[in-house]
Amino acid sequence: TSYPSEKEDLNNDKSGYVKFILDKFLLFGKSVYVGGKIIFTKRRFIWLWSGYSVALYSHRYLENCITP
Repeated sequence: TSYPSEKEDLNNDKSGYVKFILDKFLLFGKSVYVGGKIIFTKRRFIWLWSGYSVALYSHRYLENCITP
């Protein structure tokens, strides 16, 4: 039986890591696409856009200005 050398093993680990990261980026992009599709094609969900913005900036204000 032949065993893979350490160099081949490291290359497999690196390519596995890169594939893992790329898969996560693709899933993130898909979630952004699906979320945008839901928000911008269904009229009843359009409030989520402004609601998220208000919540985000309120949270940043609380963290940075009131409780530094």
